[in-house]
Amino acid sequence: MDGMIDKVAVLGLGTMGGAMAERLHAAGLEVWLWNRTASRAEPFRARGFHVADSAADAVAAVDTVVTMLFDADAVRSVMTQALPAHGDGLIWMQSSTVGTVAAREFATMAEQAGVGFVDAPMLGTK
Repeated sequence: MDGMIDKVAVLGLGTMGGAMAERLHAAGLEVWLWNRTASRAEPFRARGFHVADSAADAVAAVDTVVTMLFDADAVRSVMTQALPAHGDGLIWMQSSTVGTVAAREFATMAEQAGVGFVDAPMLGTK
């Protein structure tokens, strides 16, 4: 990696995750998407987004991953499966609203996996 973020995965395509993916794509980044309900990601495919079959596939293809999932349990479940697939230098930006206890847990998960971690929770909607 040359120090620049080129490829980003967004895991979770609700109101906020979908909007984040749109902004990243508009900025010229290669965006990979995954959602627990796969049909939610399909409309993005025709517009130049990559749609992964699994969270692990999405994480394996990028240098940065953004989690924008429902709650701490969803983040834990998804990232437990996805983190082992990461490449060198992955950065995980955790944007789900999970609270401080879960954020510390996820920071530890990232550290143990050799992944950079940024806790950047979103509050509210739209």
